[in-house]
Formats: sequence, C-alpha cells, structure tokens
Amino acid sequence: MSFPSKVKFEWLNSWEEVWNPTFLEQWQKLIDLDPDAHVFFSPSVVRAWVETQLAFRLIKPRFLIGRQDHKLMLLFPLVLEREGWQGGWVRSLEPAGWNAFDYQNPIMSAPWADHENDVLLADILEKCRAAIGREYDVLRIPFLRASSLTRSESLPQVDEAPFLDLAEVESLDQITVKLSKGWRQDIGRQRRRLEKLGPVEMLTCGPNEGERAKGLFQKLMLFHSERWGYQRNEPAKRRIMTLWRNLATHALPSKLLHVSAIRCGDEVIACSLSFQFNNRFYFYIPASSLKWANYSPGKVHLAMLLEQAIASRIQVFDFLRGNESYKQQWTHMSVPLYRVEERVDGIGPILRTNLQQSVARLRAAAKTVVVRSRSILTPSKLVVRHVKGEKQP
Repeated sequence: MSFPSKVKFEWLNSWEEVWNPTFLEQWQKLIDLDPDAHVFFSPSVVRAWVETQLAFRLIKPRFLIGRQDHKLMLLFPLVLEREGWQGGWVRSLEPAGWNAFDYQNPIMSAPWADHENDVLLADILEKCRAAIGREYDVLRIPFLRASSLTRSESLPQVDEAPFLDLAEVESLDQITVKLSKGWRQDIGRQRRRLEKLGPVEMLTCGPNEGERAKGLFQKLMLFHSERWGYQRNEPAKRRIMTLWRNLATHALPSKLLHVSAIRCGDEVIACSLSFQFNNRFYFYIPASSLKWANYSPGKVHLAMLLEQAIASRIQVFDFLRGNESYKQQWTHMSVPLYRVEERVDGIGPILRTNLQQSVARLRAAAKTVVVRSRSILTPSKLVVRHVKGEKQP
C-alpha cells in the first residue's frame, strides 16, 4: 500500500518557510495526530538542533511534506550537508538531528500509521530520488524505530532501544521486585549511605527556568566529559554545550525538555538531560560525579526519575539507543532500530564517496600509529580509548 493518489508532495527549501508560524502550527497538529510520533521531530527540538548546526556549518532544508485537500499529512524534515575535505566533499541528505538524536521516523497522520503501509518508506525514498536526487551523493537515515514504516527483512538492524512499560505500574517496587537481588538491594543501600551525608533531593527545572538549566549543564558537561575522556576536547564540548543551551531556549518552555539533578547536601552529584513527550520519558544524557562513584549516584538518580515518571502517569520509560549493561538490569524489552543508506550512481558521487572512504582509512591508520607510539611510553598494555556517544549513569 502506497500513499493515496490525492496526496500532493512538495518541498520546503528555505528556513523562512520552515519557521513560518502557520506551518509550525500545522507541524504541531500533525505530531498530535501521529500515534508513533517521537520527540526528536517536534518543532522546538528540531529548531534547537538546526541553530546548533548552523553555528558550525552550512545546512540547507529539504523538508518533504505531503498534503491531502490542503491538510498536512506527512512531514520528513531532511537537510542537505556537504562534508569538507576530510569527508571527501560528499553531499549528504539526512534527517534533522541525525548526529544527535536517536530516532528519525517521519511524522505521519493516523490513517497511514497502520500495519498495511510497509512500503511507505520506499515511496518516500523514491520521492527524494526523483525530486532532489542530483543534490546529494548519499541519503542516510541512521536510526528508524521499528514501526509500520519499516520492514525488518529488508533493512539492516543496527541497534536497539530498551524501554520499560509503565502503563500498569503504580510504584517503583513493582519494577525493583523484578530486578536481580543485588541490584535491588544496592539501590536502597546507596541511597541510605548518601542520606547519612546530607539530605538527598532531586532538582527539576521548570519551563521558565532556562538559566537554571544552563547552570546545571556546566555540571553535566563536567561529569560527562570526565567519564568519556574528552575534558580537553574544547571544540566537541563547545558543540555539545551549544546544543544543550539551544534546547533549554526552545524545548524547555514547551515542557519537552526535562533537566534534573541529584543533590546530596549542598553538592550536585548527578545530572540528566532528558525529554518528556506524549506520555513517554526519553532518558537521553545522564552523567554523575566520578568523585561520588562509590555511592552510585547515577543509579539513585535513575530510580528517582522512575518514581517521578510513575507518579506523573508516564506510560513508557525509554532508555533510547544502546543496550548497555545497566539498561539490561532494568528491562529486557527493546525496540529494534534500522538503518537506511542509499548511494547515488554517477561519476561525481562515486568519486566523492571513494575519496571519503580513502581519507577515513588514512585517518584511522594515523590514529593507530599515534596510539601505538604513545603506548611505548606507557608500561601498561595498549588501550585504545574511544569517545563514545552511549549514555551511562
């Protein structure tokens, strides 16, 4: 089953069109009609990401929209980017938020969100090829959440997203009783240990507390960079902080952004930047102080966030991409994530993509040489460290 013949497709090719108040209103109404809509394509989150990208590189909008009787029925916010010499000058067409967020499923109105429409994705890709195929060398959708849009037999699964179903949960005990005995006991034990040192409370930023949230981001950045080893990578820290600040500006007032922290006495020991949308909590970036690691502040924070979610009648607690061991302690349920990548035929696209791959191989070889040369000065065994994107409390 493909799109109805009455649906007319068009493209938004300027940011003026995208941020037009009338279109933004239609965009929000469409999200409200899509039962599978995710927070990462909400207008405020997309705008925060776009402003972040534009601060560091040029991107052009290619938003695919479908209308039926002048009513917006589909939106796929795509952007064109061109790599520099390190990327072989490859031109890519990717969803907004592709390098920061975990899901990129298009937004569709409810009539199309059924299990008969497993060829809609092929239709969308064909629209891209036919209309703007000459503008890009590769079309890439990193993470499609399993839905009626995807066909698992034809798309490669690249990851999974664990989650907890809270629909019938009335208290945290209903969750912890299913955990391993050691994990369950440790949550209570660590909280009691912290309470001996001072009052333990969770701070949550309200929709009008943007400056407070930005203040907590300083702690979050410190904890996050300590854990993943990029304290001295100032360009990376600047890009990440710019995104977080833009999210506080655009998504906190609309109550989509959830910023929280755990304080023991007068000291903040754990932070989280997450999202809340359509009765779903998205556990996005948590981090905790290494100085307090023996007290497992990340584990205590997560338990308190779950308590808050249950009290707020959240239906799903989404751990997002990555099946890290701590997530497996909390749940065995997950949603598969699929990847789409199409390369355009032609001399130009092939030359650019080949150049990109060659540069990538050379850079990888150079990094290996650097790491090995450093290991000569280190008596311990060779360890190659990666700055990871995974999240861990």
